[in-house]
Amino acid sequence: MKILPLSLLLLLPFSFSACNFDSLNNSFTYPSYSGLSFSGSDESWAYSASNDIHVLSENSATLSISGNLGGKTLYVADVNISNIKIDKEYVKYINSSSFRGLQEESILQSEEDAMALDEDFLLPDESYRHFIGYDFEPDPEEFLSGRAALSDSYSVTPLSYNVESTYKYMQVCRNANNTQSRVSTRATLWASNEACNVWVVDDDSYLNSDSKKKKIAERFADAFQAFYPVVTYVFGKESDSIYCDWRGGKYITGAMADYSDTGTKINILIYDLYNDGDSGNVLGFFSNVDYYISSFSSSSNVGKYFYIDSYFATAEETKNSIFSTLVHEFQHMINYGVKNIEKGLSSDTNFNEMLSMLCEDMMQQFLTDSGFTIDDDDSPKGRFARFMIQYFNCGIRNYDETALSYANAYAFGSWLCRQYGGAALVNEMMSNNYTNNTCIVEAVNKVNNTNFTFDGLFTQFIKACYGKDPTFTFNRDAAQTVSYSSGSTTYRYPMKAIDLWSSEDDSIYNLSKMSFSSGISAKKYLQTNYGSYLSSAYNFLGPAVFTYDSLKTLPPVYGVFLKRVGVFSAGTTSYNLKFSSSSGYTRNGMKVVLYIK
Repeated sequence: MKILPLSLLLLLPFSFSACNFDSLNNSFTYPSYSGLSFSGSDESWAYSASNDIHVLSENSATLSISGNLGGKTLYVADVNISNIKIDKEYVKYINSSSFRGLQEESILQSEEDAMALDEDFLLPDESYRHFIGYDFEPDPEEFLSGRAALSDSYSVTPLSYNVESTYKYMQVCRNANNTQSRVSTRATLWASNEACNVWVVDDDSYLNSDSKKKKIAERFADAFQAFYPVVTYVFGKESDSIYCDWRGGKYITGAMADYSDTGTKINILIYDLYNDGDSGNVLGFFSNVDYYISSFSSSSNVGKYFYIDSYFATAEETKNSIFSTLVHEFQHMINYGVKNIEKGLSSDTNFNEMLSMLCEDMMQQFLTDSGFTIDDDDSPKGRFARFMIQYFNCGIRNYDETALSYANAYAFGSWLCRQYGGAALVNEMMSNNYTNNTCIVEAVNKVNNTNFTFDGLFTQFIKACYGKDPTFTFNRDAAQTVSYSSGSTTYRYPMKAIDLWSSEDDSIYNLSKMSFSSGISAKKYLQTNYGSYLSSAYNFLGPAVFTYDSLKTLPPVYGVFLKRVGVFSAGTTSYNLKFSSSSGYTRNGMKVVLYIK
């Protein structure tokens, strides 16, 4: 039995145009939160092997299904595509009075709500966090009021990179709740190469000797120089521009080399983030405040900066996975430069975190081959356990600052890459002129010569989550059509198959074999919280599946709740379903996705 220590914490992922919801979500404008009566006309669905999924119209109350149904299983997924939660009173369910000749799950009280997984159990890899602190946007009026102090002939004296002697006072974040609140602290340069400078705060409590500072700095410098060209080959180069003025109602950029004393070189600053010693949980971060000159914010270090926690950089259990953190943060820096600065776009946090975890995913093997072994449970794959038992508590495309929102974002992104192009898909997402859902759709369609909508892709993702269709699955290697070569190095960005239904004892996805250090198994956890709400066919492999009449308040932005209805009797060629809700109404954005397999 695999024991997961409680001290360790921790999103997913053919053409059938009939399976779109409304194709209105690519711009992230969602339906309003209003009530709808069941006044729509009766719907029909001609089931076939190539038409095995159907999305019920929002206000329809009946569905007639025809086709060779005998022996096949009917699944139903409740989906909320709106930006506001849908209370369970407005969630549609199949009225049990419509059953005949269907070997359905045991009936529950339809008004009951499946108990939410509100207790924050700690799963692999999640006591450790890395995040972006770039919600910074300065007040132009404050900048303009002090603008006279900024000379038109602004100049900066470049630093000389003398390892072990060059030092500078840097703005260091000590507040875990505000990454823009910083204090001035002296740091010394301990390693430098073509790719980066590595600095260590002089009075760091963990790197408390010159030999320790030098050793860790050289390790980071060597690692970053090795993976820099491999990451940028897919994601693009970080921006060499910096925001230096406000004119005509917009921020103006200038050449970073004209404003930063470290020029265009990337800086890695290592210190005990937040002075929290071994009790913290943040491995590192990037913040966009450093991409503004100090006239905009006194917290800016004016340049390209990453911040890495010294405890986690040296602790035995994280001294390798910290480099996965650095890869993760590097994507954030690149994304800010490519999408925000160069293209004037803005990525939502869920989308941005998805890309950073995909960067970790495709660089896992490179880091391991470079001597920084990253096991699956220390990679984003370690987030799947949380996804499988809690996915329904956060929208798949939503970010709510919880570990679950990371898990859901990676689950969706990992499926997309394995289904639709791997590194080539990510490269297109980074290089096209879009963000968020539109970016995903445009990239998938260009790389694969398809014509999907986002909602069409999402219905495929739902099929993948049931694990019944080999066409749409996590369990395939991503295509390796992109390769980086330099000298003796050739890297093809492998993203290996993910078998969420593996029953192997040592699988990190097998919930039956997974236990918390408290002694409660993941299986027992689901049984205790849900009891008879779980489908009798669910075997604790893959995402949790519930009975057809379980009701759950649906979280916003593609919240989903997977259910199993039952098996059609032999010889069945037609079937009628009736839908109800406990309030008699439903909501805009409430979708019922029916799937027969």
